[in-house]
Amino acid sequence: MRGRRHAEVTVADLTEQVIDAVNASCLRCGDEWQPPITFFPPATTIDKVAALMVCPTCGGRDIEIQEP
Repeated sequence: MRGRRHAEVTVADLTEQVIDAVNASCLRCGDEWQPPITFFPPATTIDKVAALMVCPTCGGRDIEIQEP
């Protein structure tokens, strides 16, 4: 979704592009993983997805998401 901020990009936007996971990284410990997003409601923004995530390694909640 080039040119659009995360606040505007939704799960539906990504699934329309056949994207079912995002690249996530913890700003606390640096862990990186690819969590699935298809179980979120379609109108959920990527910013909201990041706000709901918890790092599986350290439990940190400061998560950055990059679209694949």
